[in-house]
Amino acid sequence: MAKKSYTKRIKVTKTGKLLRRKKGLGHNRAKKTRKAISQNRNMKGISSKDRSNINSELN
Repeated sequence: MAKKSYTKRIKVTKTGKLLRRKKGLGHNRAKKTRKAISQNRNMKGISSKDRSNINSELN
């Protein structure tokens, strides 16, 4: 059974890639530049070193 904390935070794509949200946009956006906010809007891939650990938690 997959851990719910992982399923909420990580998206598995059709090809099997793992994506996560970028850090730093939870709150306090007023002091961040427009460029920083727009760059963090997209999802980020998870490194291959962490992938095996996360896959074991998702399965």
